[in-house]
Amino acid sequence: MIKLDAILKYDPQALTGNSDKMFKPWWLIGFVGGEVAEYYAWFLRKRTGIVLQRPAWGSHVSIVRGEAPPCNTEAWKRHDGQSIELEFDPSIRTNGAHWWLKVTCDSMLDIREELGLSRTHDFSLHLTLGRPTPLCQDASNYYHEFFTNFV
Repeated sequence: MIKLDAILKYDPQALTGNSDKMFKPWWLIGFVGGEVAEYYAWFLRKRTGIVLQRPAWGSHVSIVRGEAPPCNTEAWKRHDGQSIELEFDPSIRTNGAHWWLKVTCDSMLDIREELGLSRTHDFSLHLTLGRPTPLCQDASNYYHEFFTNFV
C-alpha cells in the first residue's frame, strides 16, 4: 500500500468539459494532486495500448456519489478543503468500462457515517484512473475478461 494525501472538495466543478453540464449535487471527492492517475494511465498504455480519458475532476477518490445525506445535511461541507491521508494498492483494476486503484481510508468512511450514509456502498473507495477511449473499448473489455477468468 502506498500513502497519499487528498484534499476534500464538496460539489466539485469539473476541471475539463462544461462545468455546468457536469455538475451533480451531493458529491464529495478527495482530490489527489500531482500526476498519480496520469502515471498509472501512462503505464497502462505502455503495457496494453489502452488509452484512458482523464476523469473530469482529475485524480480523485469519490467519497459521496450523489447521495443526499438522509439525516445530517448540516454536516455537508464541514470538511471542505481538509487534507486526508489515504492508502492505495498500486495494482490497476478494471471492470472493462473503468480503470482504478483500490483505496483504503477510514477517515473518508467516517465522513460518510457522519453524514448518515453507510460506510459501505455500491462502489468501494477507489482512485479513478479513467475510462478507455472509444477506440480502446474492445481491448479494455478483453483485459477485463482475461483478468476475471484467468487470474
